[in-house]
Amino acid sequence: MNKAMRNDLKDVRVALMTSPTVFQYLGGLNIQIRETLAALQKQGLQAELVDPVAVDLSTYDVIHAFSAINGCQRIIQHAKAIGKVAIGSPLIRPHWTRSLGRQARFLDRVVGKLTGWNVQTEYRHIASFLHESDHLIALGPIERQSINQAFNVPLDKISIVPNGIPQRFFKAEPDLFCREYAVEPGFVLNVAEVCDHKNQLTLVRALAGCGKTIVIVGETTQANEPYLREIQRFDNVKYVGRINYSDPLLASAYAAAGAFCLPSNSEVMPLSVLESLAAGTKVVMTDQHGMDASRFGTFVRFIRPHDEQAIKEAVLRQIAETDAAGCRQSVTDLTWESVATQIAGIYLDALRAAGKIS
Repeated sequence: MNKAMRNDLKDVRVALMTSPTVFQYLGGLNIQIRETLAALQKQGLQAELVDPVAVDLSTYDVIHAFSAINGCQRIIQHAKAIGKVAIGSPLIRPHWTRSLGRQARFLDRVVGKLTGWNVQTEYRHIASFLHESDHLIALGPIERQSINQAFNVPLDKISIVPNGIPQRFFKAEPDLFCREYAVEPGFVLNVAEVCDHKNQLTLVRALAGCGKTIVIVGETTQANEPYLREIQRFDNVKYVGRINYSDPLLASAYAAAGAFCLPSNSEVMPLSVLESLAAGTKVVMTDQHGMDASRFGTFVRFIRPHDEQAIKEAVLRQIAETDAAGCRQSVTDLTWESVATQIAGIYLDALRAAGKIS
């Protein structure tokens, strides 16, 4: 951030907010918010992660809400009601196409008429978040397109700011993880919550009999324990549970892997994919995503989430065609410092447009 921008924003207070349940488990959105907050603070902004139960939002100038679901439209609505600038990072998934948007609007009208407009659909909640925000931040061009086409939001209201990657992933070495968990390097890695949506069971079925160890890092809920047990029936699976995000073991796991695979039913811009590339490891991931695929070349191969043969072929190919330097180079510009500078610029433009600062 340049000196002029820092000076313009020196007295601006920013509240970062989301659904409180986000912080009950370790996930991409949790990490995105915390890393964004730390980067904004490092740039000198008065940014805070705010608990709405304990804090008066009227004391802030900008309210930045993350995720357009789970009631977060109320954050945006309240921000506008008290005259604050509202910025939204909605994380719209790629299944929201123009066609689905038309269908959802039709169903929303049907539900509204049948209930005297006393019942609102998820589409209406998301649309409220998107339209009432002063400006929106998409993680990539596919998300921007989904917001525009499915929810009729003008493109000039949507900026693209991809996630960043902590520098420790670029410097990761494999030995630490391999020693800790007694595993040879070159395994297939998956880092995600263990659940049907992340689709680890399809991954282990796809690689059954291939002679490749699959290492799964991530927590699970009690409801998903039967799913985990089914995965652990395969003798080539090593489940190590949750590793804290700041633990060097996590970065080392990426560096030790022969390939990283994330065959989720859908993703927006998964941090795990970026972290794997930063650690020098090629990726196989779902084709249902919101990322800018043009930057990755063959360092990332995309597959249909439940196509076991395609997953197997893509993973084995990535293992056979390693290029650690190329992987790192493809994401070297994705820093949290850059994220903070771009977001600060969006805050400044929105404040000026609202007449809050000159």
